[in-house]
Amino acid sequence: MSNVEVDTASLNRAMTQLAGCVERIAQGAKDAARTQGQTLLDTVEVRVPKVSGAMAGSLALFTVDDGVEVGYDGSVPYAAWIEFGGSRGRPRIAMGRYLYPTAQGAEQPFVAAMERAAEQEIAHYPWS
Repeated sequence: MSNVEVDTASLNRAMTQLAGCVERIAQGAKDAARTQGQTLLDTVEVRVPKVSGAMAGSLALFTVDDGVEVGYDGSVPYAAWIEFGGSRGRPRIAMGRYLYPTAQGAEQPFVAAMERAAEQEIAHYPWS
């Protein structure tokens, strides 16, 4: 019986390079998500009604395991009432008036930014 020997050194090198590429894609996606999150925050901030400016100032960008979230930081006790209503003659709007509707409109630009980030990193991968 004869043995066949397979040299996997090239495969191992390619796998290591690919792992580095995947890490760079993930970092590019995180950076793009943060940029898009800040853009969303800035857009919502303009749309939120301003008397004192406290509610707009309470908008924050939070880093979470799978990206970023935009929301109110909890420092303004009436933010939920302004956003959702539900009492004192202000009709309840379950999806909110400012944050969620604005985020819905930002979905396609967000997806496009994620795709661009991945494509930019993939373009730098030494495929040969």
